[in-house]
Amino acid sequence: MVNFLNKIFPENVNNNYSGNRIALWAFIIFLALMTWRSVIHMFFEPFGMHNIANIVVLTGDPDPMPLIYRFFSIWGFAQLIFCFACWIAIIKYRSFIPLMYLFVVMWLTIIIQQVRLVFIWLHTFWSYY
Repeated sequence: MVNFLNKIFPENVNNNYSGNRIALWAFIIFLALMTWRSVIHMFFEPFGMHNIANIVVLTGDPDPMPLIYRFFSIWGFAQLIFCFACWIAIIKYRSFIPLMYLFVVMWLTIIIQQVRLVFIWLHTFWSYY
């Protein structure tokens, strides 16, 4: 347990990564994909929402899509902030990469739980109609 904590929270913060090279390159590839996805969600909301997330276009009066696009843009910005912190760890503080892996796992766990709750809510909502 102590060795695990020493890997997550190193005593000396530097640019020396003592882990597996494959894990480092997998993290860089994953982060590049996440950064690309974040930029698409932030700046190209309709494409990110309909082509990547496969969400249908809603119609109505007034049109609800500009507000929904804005929320997707904010979501892309939040992802971009997280990616920025991870890129700083890769470029300058590689000893923090195990901590960044922990953050990614926690972040993905939260996302999966949120999506699960949305699907439960949608199932409950649509079952009445």
